[in-house]
Amino acid sequence: MFPNVFRPESPIEENRIFKPGVIDHVEEYHLMIFNRWGELIFESFDQDTGWDGYVAGKMSKQDVYVWKVEGKYSGGQPFVQSGDVTLMH
Repeated sequence: MFPNVFRPESPIEENRIFKPGVIDHVEEYHLMIFNRWGELIFESFDQDTGWDGYVAGKMSKQDVYVWKVEGKYSGGQPFVQSGDVTLMH
């Protein structure tokens, strides 16, 4: 299950950062966030680092963004998942 909405100013800490739920035994990891025009606005190669809603030091507008995460488990099996997430203010 992957979150489909997050709010950086949420009083609940777990709701402040978007991180897809790829958890155990990950050897390679690449998270990408795209705006509605398909432009890459965020990426992370660390599964503990999610998107906080900021781009170039500014809070992004409330909108729907596309995410894609790909990588490889420690056993060598690749994974690719994608979806959308709504950034709420």
